[in-house]
Amino acid sequence: VCGWTGQKTLNQRSWYNLVRAGIKDRAKTEHDTFLATRKDTTKAAVLRLVHPQAGVADTDKTPAKPKVPPTLPDWAWESPPAEPPSPQHLIRAELVTSDTIKPGPIDCDTKPLHRGQLIHKLLQWLPQYPPETRATKTKRFLAHPGLGLNKALRDDIAVVALKVLAAPEFAPLFSSESRADIAVTGCFKSSGRTYNVSGNIDRLTVREDLVRLVDFKTDQHTPTEVTYLREQYLQQIALYRAVLA
Repeated sequence: VCGWTGQKTLNQRSWYNLVRAGIKDRAKTEHDTFLATRKDTTKAAVLRLVHPQAGVADTDKTPAKPKVPPTLPDWAWESPPAEPPSPQHLIRAELVTSDTIKPGPIDCDTKPLHRGQLIHKLLQWLPQYPPETRATKTKRFLAHPGLGLNKALRDDIAVVALKVLAAPEFAPLFSSESRADIAVTGCFKSSGRTYNVSGNIDRLTVREDLVRLVDFKTDQHTPTEVTYLREQYLQQIALYRAVLA
């Protein structure tokens, strides 16, 4: 057993000192030829604890009798049943039809996407502040140089976000009892298959008799009726509802 020390004094509770204290009364101090030859240490004295074998070694070479294997149960000789198919994993951008899964359309123009992300962010954290301070905080947030927004786009985003927050019919969605950006994970069955679903609900309120879930959409053209909504939007909400039900 050996260790290494630097310039600092070795702690008395170190593992080396504890081992040394445990064997020093029974070990003999001897000169170690190897250490003396290597000259890596200032001393070649070591503590050597020798414990010769006292018992007689078993020299019987007779092989042990083979053990009789236990009788296996009947199920051990039968093939296991077929495993059920693994659940199909869905994310919120993927949609379920009767027998297929297809992604929603991809918009290659990043400007509407950037605008929508900023509106989502404002609707997420502005409700925690008093209404009279929201306009100032919105203006300060959108003016950050890292966002690279011109004045017209800043004003547009601010008007949309603050108008939604000020609407009386939306007040329950932004009350202190609501929650923002809620991760949801679950599964449901459709057409004989099991689907795993994971996504984020933009706004969620839970009461004893009612659960409201909201997913914000910031399309350039806002539909005036539910029947004009994109199919993937309706299916996305349906997925969340199926998981929460």
